[in-house]
Amino acid sequence: MSHLDNIEEILAYELIVQATDRLSNHLREDDWDAAIVGVLIRAVEIASNRKVRPIEQVFVMKGKK
Repeated sequence: MSHLDNIEEILAYELIVQATDRLSNHLREDDWDAAIVGVLIRAVEIASNRKVRPIEQVFVMKGKK
């Protein structure tokens, strides 16, 4: 792992810790994973200045053509 990769990994964990701390009073524990992923996706949207498409638009759902 390069030095830059290590810094990115540490920052990613810091974002997860910060999101967990800020959301912990608003969510049940079993909702944390989805909430953290939501925060990280929102961060990607902000950083890229683009909206992430819903999963239904990314993958063809079974039963739909």
